Amino acid sequence: MEQKKSTTTRPATDRERPSVSTLPDDSSVAALSNPDEIEEVRKLVKLLEVRDETGGELPDHVKRSLRGAKGMLRLYVAMTELLESYCGLGYGSPEVTCDQIAEVAPDLYEEFGRDRILALGEELLPAEFPEQSEKLQEMFQAFNVKYFSGRLPEYRILVVFDVPYWQTERLGYQVSEPYAVRGFIDFSGRIILVGVRAGLIPGATIQGTLLYEMVHAATDGEHGDLWKAEIARLVLLGAPVNEFDLEDDSPAAEK
Repeated sequence: MEQKKSTTTRPATDRERPSVSTLPDDSSVAALSNPDEIEEVRKLVKLLEVRDETGGELPDHVKRSLRGAKGMLRLYVAMTELLESYCGLGYGSPEVTCDQIAEVAPDLYEEFGRDRILALGEELLPAEFPEQSEKLQEMFQAFNVKYFSGRLPEYRILVVFDVPYWQTERLGYQVSEPYAVRGFIDFSGRIILVGVRAGLIPGATIQGTLLYEMVHAATDGEHGDLWKAEIARLVLLGAPVNEFDLEDDSPAAEK
C-alpha cells in the first residue's frame, strides 16, 4: 500500500507526465492481467513460504507445473513478492530474484537460463497492463458516483507491476523508506497507480487498493482521522475496502 507521505518527496518541478508503455500481445508478462493467473501466483507464494521455513527445493510436482514461459513468470512474480514482503524494496530486483530461483528450482533455472530470467525481470519492472487499467478506469468512475457523489476530480488510473518504479522513474518522486508499495496517488499529475500484485496481500484486493487511493483523493493525503473516518463511511456503505484498512496495526492506520 501507499506509504506515509513523509516518506515521499515530490519532484522539484512539474515535469512532463509519463506516456504509457504497453506490452505486446504475445508477451508472457501480459498474462498477469488475468485474475486467474494472479490466483495461481498467490498459491505459489504460499508454497514458497512453506519452503522458506523448511528449506530445500520446491517439490518436483510443483516444478513440473512451472515449466515454460508462463510457469517461469509465475515463479518469478511469486519469488519477487516473497522477497519484498520479507525484506522490502530492492530485494525483489531481477538479480536477487534470479539468484533465489536458482536456489529453490535449480533445474528450472538451468532450463530457462539466467539471461532469459533477467530479461523477464527487466520486462516486468516497467510493465503496465492496459486492459486492467481500462477496467479500473471504469471502476473509478463508478466508485466516484456511488461512494463520493461524483465529487472527485478526474484521475488517470494505471495498473502497473512495480509501483515504486513508476513512482520514482516515471513520476519523479523520491522514496526514502524501502517498504513495498501497492498503490500511489499523484495529486499534481492526477494519476493513481495500482499494483497488479495488490491482490496477493492477505486481506487486500485490487478494487480495495483503488478505493484506498480514492479516499486519499477525497481527503488530505494523510492517514489520519479524516482518512479513517472516510474509510469507516465506505464500510457502512458496503464498499469493497481492504479488510485490514481499519486495523490499528495496518499500513492504512499509520499517521
